[in-house]
Amino acid sequence: MNSKCINSIIVFSLCSTLLDFMIIPQNRIIFPRDRTVHIIISAFIAYFFTLIIEKIDFTKGIQRIALMSVIGVKTVFTINNFINYFSVFYGSYTFGVIFLTIVTSLFGYSLKEKSIEQLYAFFVLTNILMLTVILIFSADKLNVGNIYSNDISILFSGYKLHIFFDIFTIAAVTPTGKIRKTAQKKYLFTAAMIGIAVTLLQGFAVKGNMMYSITPLQAISQIISGTTVRRFDYIITIFQSVNYFAAIIFYVWAIKNIFNRGEKVELEEI
Repeated sequence: MNSKCINSIIVFSLCSTLLDFMIIPQNRIIFPRDRTVHIIISAFIAYFFTLIIEKIDFTKGIQRIALMSVIGVKTVFTINNFINYFSVFYGSYTFGVIFLTIVTSLFGYSLKEKSIEQLYAFFVLTNILMLTVILIFSADKLNVGNIYSNDISILFSGYKLHIFFDIFTIAAVTPTGKIRKTAQKKYLFTAAMIGIAVTLLQGFAVKGNMMYSITPLQAISQIISGTTVRRFDYIITIFQSVNYFAAIIFYVWAIKNIFNRGEKVELEEI
């Protein structure tokens, strides 16, 4: 497995994680300092799990079935969250989301390793563009003092932790040992930094108790929509939709990958 393929896998993992982070709603207020600490704690917990699964061969036996099942459940969970996000903030777009999800799943199933390598640049450029647009249009709202006007206490709680799920997806498509561990470490570090950056952006632009109990994506959309393009949140949601399709492609491809690798191992043993 070459370095370009590894980088592709990391990019798809980051797209999925950024989607999770941006659209999963909060039932309680979480302030920037508190969330930043919990992201760091979450990354360390995830790293501990990478050490456990570093040498597990997921092409054989119960491990293979278990990992395919876990990724399958995560795929359904991601679809459900995205549909709920659209239903809550934009009315019901369920049919359209499901139709595009089916098309994307079929596309992901048809992809080969080389195709994954060719696609990742598109998702890199899309996310760079999205983050650049967010920074440009929120620049006049940024104020370091806003963070100090918020609650600065830090109280550990399990519901504030973020699950870096794609350490398992990476494990599904990489061989055991150093390659897997390196890919997971790069993924965790980058995902944690992006999560912290989004958290700080929200913290710099909002003061008091405003908008900390909705999704980070909605918070950012509302921050920048007041003085820029009308209904700017649609544009940001389009960007995030790209990450949604990246996640579906990646999960379907990962399930197919581990299934095919397992079939190949079984044939070799026969």
